[in-house]
Amino acid sequence: MRVPSRPFNIGKDIYGHHYHPYHQPLRNPPHREYGPFDRNRILYSNSPGYEVLVGYTCKMSALNAFHESLPYIDDEPTPAEREAVESLIRAELSTFTPAPTPNYKEPSFSSLVELELERVASKQPLKAIDLERYQTQEPFSESGASSTEEDRIRLADSLQKAYISYAYLDTRAQNLNLLDKWGKNAWLIGNWGLENELKGFERDLAETKRLIDVLTVARRRQQEEVAAEMKGLEENWKKGVGRTLETEIAVEQLRREVLEEMRARGG
Repeated sequence: MRVPSRPFNIGKDIYGHHYHPYHQPLRNPPHREYGPFDRNRILYSNSPGYEVLVGYTCKMSALNAFHESLPYIDDEPTPAEREAVESLIRAELSTFTPAPTPNYKEPSFSSLVELELERVASKQPLKAIDLERYQTQEPFSESGASSTEEDRIRLADSLQKAYISYAYLDTRAQNLNLLDKWGKNAWLIGNWGLENELKGFERDLAETKRLIDVLTVARRRQQEEVAAEMKGLEENWKKGVGRTLETEIAVEQLRREVLEEMRARGG
């Protein structure tokens, strides 16, 4: 067994979470065991017949990312431990340098879009639909004088605008008649569809909450089932590390005694 070269909290990390007992690279790769709701339990194996449950992964993710939190087994971190973790995070963020942004391709717009962008940049008003065609036309004065070419142009323009106003008002009247006849039913049918859609969302939400509750209960039950075993393994590991250190100390003392005895005989 390899003894760690620096002191650390045996059996738990800085967050108070359990980690692998030997804290060294695994000889056997981790394998998965399918759990409830298509979630994967990650079991680390360092020796035959010895496995440690370290976390869960979800099949939806392409990466085998997992966290080692066992909230129903581990104790909550103390304020001092939390502050130590946050200070390490702040120190890392202070030295973090984001990657440079890539050189994006210059956009190419059509001439119409370019004109519109120039209009917006110069804050000029938008020349939209000409609403004067729908306004009431001034009555054309009747006089005994002979009409000129300008009067005929004005009359033709007024007549064209009158046709436009008539077509617009006629279409509007038809739409109002249709709305008065069928609008109520269309409104009720639309509300009925929205209510059904809302009920469907509420059913999905309730089912999702139920699955979350079931998953939480199953996760708690699984962790509570292995809590005593994990604590026993942790205590055994601590005792094993302690015995290993005592053995190394005894070996070192014996080595020194042997060296002193050899020096005494040689002298």
